[in-house]
Amino acid sequence: MKTIKDMSEHSRPREKLQEHGVSAIIEPMFASELEAERALVESNRKLIEVFERKIQAKLNEIWDCGS
Repeated sequence: MKTIKDMSEHSRPREKLQEHGVSAIIEPMFASELEAERALVESNRKLIEVFERKIQAKLNEIWDCGS
């Protein structure tokens, strides 16, 4: 497991905070969380499309049988 001592000095959280401020630590975390959320939303959109097609196919089956 990599420790802080193994990290380059400019990559260490304390040094990054001192040099660049809070945004240097917080912004990458937000970006990572937003990317994970975007991937989840995209997966849900695909799932919705699958269910919409299945529902439409079932409705077409039911309506065709009634004619």
